[in-house]
Order: sequence, then structure tokens, then C-alpha cells
Amino acid sequence: MSSCGGKFIGRYDILIRFSIIPALGQHKLLKLRPEHLQAFINGLKKENGEAPSLATLQKIKHVLSGALGQALKNGLITRNPVTAITLPKGSGRKKVGAFTAAEQTALLSVANSHRLSALFALALGTGMRIGELLALRWADVEIGQGSITVSASLSRSKDRKPTGEAIKTSLKIEEPKTRSGHRVIPLTLEVKQALIKHREQQAAERLRAGSAWVKNDLVFCTQLGGYLGYRNVTRLYEGFRDRAGIPKLTFHCLRHTFVTNAIGAGVDYFYLALE
Repeated sequence: MSSCGGKFIGRYDILIRFSIIPALGQHKLLKLRPEHLQAFINGLKKENGEAPSLATLQKIKHVLSGALGQALKNGLITRNPVTAITLPKGSGRKKVGAFTAAEQTALLSVANSHRLSALFALALGTGMRIGELLALRWADVEIGQGSITVSASLSRSKDRKPTGEAIKTSLKIEEPKTRSGHRVIPLTLEVKQALIKHREQQAAERLRAGSAWVKNDLVFCTQLGGYLGYRNVTRLYEGFRDRAGIPKLTFHCLRHTFVTNAIGAGVDYFYLALE
């Protein structure tokens, strides 16, 4: 089989193992109804706060249709319930891009002198989401063994207030919403070196802060140990990106860049969830 075919099989395998089976595996085949499939598709639209691309939803529908179509041919079911589902409206968002190798090098070169340069090295080298990076604790990092355990994500939620009062937001640490979200990620030599340098710099910051340091055990934090804000990090990223003279892709595209690099290297990263 060609390497190209292997890549597509890997992508479908990820969809089956980490999206379809966890959501639908508990249903008996004869009792699987269109509403179960529609609820699953609609739920994917809301996962991680943004809609999957139309292409991803079409892949999922194609996999379901093929599997249940075969079950229909084998006489295991009397109709294919996939024919009754529709893809959510508004799911046709633009395909998310990825940086080239030269563009990745340019970005990291610009970020290199900043105290949070390792954050961008991890984003490109591990595929972690921004919320996962901001919730990452040193207790989840094993530099010696070369791995990181993703076990939480930082999010900002709106606090409900009586009519007329200003809406406030608060930070919240959550466990991954999917089985594939909780994973152990191997570290490359470059990422390990970036983390070692970052840990040394953070130790110096902790000494300077003294009693003002907040003991959150965060890998990426403010100069006093507090949680970093989403917007501050994305604004920092956008500044580095523009100074590097590379395409105006979003921070989330660093994750897509990692996936593209992994697929290009012929590696199946089954702990990754698409999107």
C-alpha cells in the first residue's frame, strides 16, 4: 500500500477510535437510530467550542455510512440510519492552514528571546491546544522520560449575573472532554531542550518574586506564577507571527502544523483528535 493511502487510513482510524466508538459504541446495532447519529454529529459541532470543518464532518458521515451500509448488506439491520441525518448548518468554515518548515523556524527564531518562547516550541512540537498549554503543570512533565501527560485545559467562562449587571468571566480548569483529549505525548529533543531552558528561567523568576510567587506549579505562567490569559498569549503570538513575516494564521494553526508534520513523517499519532 502506498504511503498516501496509509495516511488516509490513519486519519480514518483516528476518527473511528477516538470519536465514533466512544460516542456510539454503547448502542446495540439493531437499536441504533438516526437520532443517535444526529445527536453525535451535532455534538461534534460544539466540541472544544468550535465547529469541525465540513470536510471532517463529511469524513465521519462517510465512515458511518460505509460501516452501516455493510451491516445492511449482511442483513444485520433493515435500513441504514445514516441516510436520515444531515450535517449542521454553518459547518463549512474555511480549511485551517499550516506553516511550512521555513515559516516554523522563522516564528521560533523571533520568539526565542521571550520568556514564553518554550510555549510556542511546545505548540509546534506537541500539537497541544492553547487551553492545554495554559493548564499544564510541571507535575505532568517528565523531561527525563521525554513525555507530557495532558490532563486538563484552561478555559474562561461567563458568570451569569442579574439583568443590568456587567457580565464577568472567570478561569476554569477542566478535564479533557474526550478520551483522546487525555493523552501522553512524547517529546522531541528540541522540545525537551526548550523546557529545560524555560524551567531554569522560571526558577530565577520565582526567586525574584519571593513571597509574591503564586504556587500553582504552572509550566507557563505570569512572572508571579499566576495563570496566563488567552488573549495575552494570542496577542503575543500574533506579534511574533507578524515580525517573522509569515502568513496570518491563527494560534490554532500551530496544532494543525504539528499534525501535518506528523503525517508527513509517516507517524500515526492516535492520541490526536482531529480539529
